Amino acid sequence: MALDVFATTYYSQSNGNFYSDAIWATTETESNSSNWVKAENISTPSNHDFVIQHNVTLPNVSISVGSIVIESGKYLYHLASGTAGQATLSVTNLSVVGILYIRNNYVNLTVENIFFLEGSHLNLTESVANITHNGMFYSNSVTTLTLDLASPVVSGLLGDYISGSISADNTLRYPSASTENTLSSLPSAFLSETGSITLKKDYTLKISTAIPNTFTISAGSGSNASDNGSIEFLSGASGTFMPANDGNPFLNFIMNTSSGITLGRGVNIGGELTLTDGVITTNGNTLAIKTGGSVKNASYTNDINTTISGGSNASYVDGQMSMEVTGTNNYVLLPVGDNNLLRVGGAKSLVSPSPSDYTLFVKHVQSIPTNNTELNDIALKVSGSEYWEIEVTGSDVDNVNERYNVILSYHTTSGVNTSSLNTVHLMHYRGAKWYSEGSMAGDGTHTTDTNNYNESVEGFIEAPTATFSPFTLGGDSNHDLPITLKSFEVERKEDELLFRWITAQEVDNDYFKLEGSSDKKHSKVLAKIEGAGNSNVEIKYAHTLSKEQWNKYQFFRLKQTDFDGKYSYSSWIHVEHNETPNKFDYIIYPNPSSLAINVKMTALANETIKTYQIFDLNGKRYHSTSWNPTHHTIDISSLPKGIYMLMISTLSGKKKIQRFTVQ
Repeated sequence: MALDVFATTYYSQSNGNFYSDAIWATTETESNSSNWVKAENISTPSNHDFVIQHNVTLPNVSISVGSIVIESGKYLYHLASGTAGQATLSVTNLSVVGILYIRNNYVNLTVENIFFLEGSHLNLTESVANITHNGMFYSNSVTTLTLDLASPVVSGLLGDYISGSISADNTLRYPSASTENTLSSLPSAFLSETGSITLKKDYTLKISTAIPNTFTISAGSGSNASDNGSIEFLSGASGTFMPANDGNPFLNFIMNTSSGITLGRGVNIGGELTLTDGVITTNGNTLAIKTGGSVKNASYTNDINTTISGGSNASYVDGQMSMEVTGTNNYVLLPVGDNNLLRVGGAKSLVSPSPSDYTLFVKHVQSIPTNNTELNDIALKVSGSEYWEIEVTGSDVDNVNERYNVILSYHTTSGVNTSSLNTVHLMHYRGAKWYSEGSMAGDGTHTTDTNNYNESVEGFIEAPTATFSPFTLGGDSNHDLPITLKSFEVERKEDELLFRWITAQEVDNDYFKLEGSSDKKHSKVLAKIEGAGNSNVEIKYAHTLSKEQWNKYQFFRLKQTDFDGKYSYSSWIHVEHNETPNKFDYIIYPNPSSLAINVKMTALANETIKTYQIFDLNGKRYHSTSWNPTHHTIDISSLPKGIYMLMISTLSGKKKIQRFTVQ
């Protein structure tokens, strides 16, 4: 009787033959052996996944399966003699944590993708193996490869690994013929590895799930984007994206997930950045468009009203973005924003007739500008809710002559009174005070955004400047600039949180809402506090939250709302919980050494050290023992000279590997 038409995971319950013995069940532990089945009785095994928890021999008839996972310390093997033409095992994904052992046999094995994970072994001894490999290949740096009187015929990247032309270096590799792959199609066992994925020319990696934080992704091995791969974030993708620390640019970078992503490191793009859906949060890093790169649908012209950033309220860069600009007098606007609003900023070279190349850096911050009550002209005031960090670097910048215009955008929440545009100023903080770089009636220029190319933007103000960053909007009393928040802080008193904030001035301030968040993306209102309306004097506010109100959250901010519904936010402030997070890290010294090494724990919280193991770069294990909590010195005098890896494991399963040298 055939079983299970739909995809199912089967777990071995005892030793036996993969195909002909009743060793499989649909749960990890099935005590009733009458529920165990043979693979030969499973319908369409190519749809199913098999987890080897015991020692299982290769099937004695040809069979195709979806995936196989060989767990730690367990075997998929064959030891008996055989003849050419033996049955073939075909596997889409083969993940080895234990041992793949082939000895004294003709073996036919066809594998699309193979993953040798941490602690795995590949042993070919006295064997004639025909192994066809045509897909992806990954090998952990501590994988052990044994070839003993073996004559394997192996194709693909596995053949390159066995021949020594590629090494076991924690890098996922792709065959030359492949052009794309989806991260969700990779085995979960691989996604928990600490390794890297290196893309190749014209290859696209598509991500539609939560991004694992255990490995890095490299655009490729080249410094030119045309030699590297692309990455695409699809619906369902979320989390922190960690590029490799090699600086190599991605060809294309496509953003199309409403959940948004966070950068764990700076990203370089040499082809096209596409902003369709979702926010890219740079988290203190920089998203950089390199020379020759572009933003899809962006347009840079000599008319600000036809200049397009390429972003929208649905998709922009929250944090610093840069672009390498080839010499031009056109306007350049970058698609930065905050709080679900596109708030573009940019620059325009005034050098003529031959402007030099330059790099433009832009970041919009939806919070209080630095020292926003320190003004060179006391008749003016600056925004209390937003500012831009704008920098220009290049040979035309001398910090003396005004060779660039800086461009800011304004929105309905900016507080600009469009009936008094002549008194709107572009304000620049020069280290001690805010100065006006120009009003609409003076050196500044105002343009109403009549084409709506940049969505939430209502208009622009630009003015020439010799120096840069930060900039914001300013004006006289005709403008309803948001309240000037002088400070916002929190004090923990046992289980309660006491929030205090001070406003230096208020215009039509209706109320504040105190919001809490666990991720700074989704927030909940925890309290509402009435505002003072209008005031030119300093006002102090305070509010206390009980533990029941705040203990689900780590980040807090104020949302201030005017009588007409306009609002602005403060910066987030962070509160640590009592619970200490799990931490585990160490250093080795002296390094290099010839006699002994000392191990010092630099972080150990809520973790217990279990074992340590020493491997060489070929994966050969030299030492393994339980951890002595009172003696952290390891004798290495018997080790040959060379480079080794110390792997320390905790009871919770965490592992850390550090290299050391024996000299």
